[in-house]
Amino acid sequence: MRVPLLAQAENLAAAKSQRAKQAMTAGKFQEAAALYRELIQALPQDPGLRMNLGLAFYSAGQYREAIDPFRAFLERQPDSSSVWLLLGLSYLKLHQPNLAIEPLEKVIEAEPANKTAHLELADTFMAARRPFEATAHFKRLTELDPGYSKAWQGLGLSYVALSRQAFMELGGNSRFDGRGLSYPGKIRSGHPGMAESFRTRAARSKVEKRTRARLVVEPKLRKSPTTP
Repeated sequence: MRVPLLAQAENLAAAKSQRAKQAMTAGKFQEAAALYRELIQALPQDPGLRMNLGLAFYSAGQYREAIDPFRAFLERQPDSSSVWLLLGLSYLKLHQPNLAIEPLEKVIEAEPANKTAHLELADTFMAARRPFEATAHFKRLTELDPGYSKAWQGLGLSYVALSRQAFMELGGNSRFDGRGLSYPGKIRSGHPGMAESFRTRAARSKVEKRTRARLVVEPKLRKSPTTP
């Protein structure tokens, strides 16, 4: 009886996984998250299911809830640059740039020429008020893609932020603090905080969609290898 029961359990898990995948495709992310939670209970040793749960939460805009599943997956498969990227973006969405730095640095360690990761990390350093580190990544972007206008714009802004920081450290007064300067895209140095400063939300959304679509996997069943 054990073999038929095991086969039945595997069939149920496979069917539930397919329903979850269809829910993700249809944009029913809450439904997908509920199904992936059930699958994790049935198959606790499958790290891919935790990644899928994180993707479902992330896609639903529940960035805080996405963090633990992403981290649980990365504990078992730390070489997944795409999941490190989404983890970093989750922290950025929660306005926690200091926590986003490590995940984004992991991406660049694995993929030194990853332009998306360099841009996100540069934005993160700007949001964390660390323009010196931001400058290095914006400069690297201009080397990777000399025609990348956002890299040059970001590099200029990081230099302005560095100048303003130095001015204030040298005892600058209120007559000039850099806040009155205007920049392309109506970005001002007096607004140092948000990672959205250098990219449109639509552009970031395209990156996220491509990443999510590439990551969703099937559960590891006894007779069915994981589908990448």
